Amino acid sequence: MSRHHHCHIKELEACKTRTITYKIGREIQDLAYSKRIKANPDYTLDLEIRSGFRSIDGIIYTLQEFPVARHSIRHGNTFYSGFDNFARHFLVKKLEDAFISAGHYSYPHIPRPLGSEGKSYYTEWVFGYPKCPRALVFLEKPAVKGKEGLDNWYVFCHLFAEAGIDMRNKMRYLPSDQDKPVQYSSQIIVRHPVADDNPRYISRLWKRVGFDEKTTPIDFDVLEKYLISKEEFLKDNLTEWRYETMLVMLKYLEGDMTGDEFEWLKTMIHDYRTSTLRHLNYSGFGLPPEGFTDLSVDNGFAM
Repeated sequence: MSRHHHCHIKELEACKTRTITYKIGREIQDLAYSKRIKANPDYTLDLEIRSGFRSIDGIIYTLQEFPVARHSIRHGNTFYSGFDNFARHFLVKKLEDAFISAGHYSYPHIPRPLGSEGKSYYTEWVFGYPKCPRALVFLEKPAVKGKEGLDNWYVFCHLFAEAGIDMRNKMRYLPSDQDKPVQYSSQIIVRHPVADDNPRYISRLWKRVGFDEKTTPIDFDVLEKYLISKEEFLKDNLTEWRYETMLVMLKYLEGDMTGDEFEWLKTMIHDYRTSTLRHLNYSGFGLPPEGFTDLSVDNGFAM
């Protein structure tokens, strides 16, 4: 039996959501703070504190506000690029959930995708700094704890490569602030203090961010074959219907989805987002009483 059958957070499914009207939803101040962190011609990153999250299934409002990253992509079909990148991120995150459930590694390295709107999509905010040297990214052997390497990185890259996802070769790099020839991956955020400008070892306290097509190529043909061949593994290690959602999400990205499948996908995305936002909504708190109304949903929103 996989780990998710024992996960304590499953008890939150006993709580209720409250449906609200579009008019009431417009009166809710769901954005409390916003600051531009990064900007270039193709991409902007904003740190936001918010409690409202849009996507193709409507708007979900949480009881508490929490920090999120708003990624805006300005290439391709910009009106739908937010959901396109949410879809890519969703597939990556569900694969990682299966890898963790199966015991391949235990510390999550992918932040949760939370929603999308136009050319933007939302994820958990990742605290930390881009302090992983390029040399550790391309180290061709597993890390030796406390001595050499980026812990979990070797198995992480190989697991995703088997599914047709290149986590390593297209990442962007930043120069060191010091007068030394060290480059840091801008897509590996280290979550613990790193005093050395060129560390030989970094613990597993890191997150891999940024999953657009330029920096994280996905071979859809390889991924499709992987999903089909690993059906039993994925179903055993994911919440019910997540595997089927992955298949339809891939069809969406390939442009091969029917209208009925899109309507079904909206229902499944709503189920996923309700679950993950409920998890974040109670981060740091005890479980709410059974039957408690914890999320509000405005289904009148359309992308």
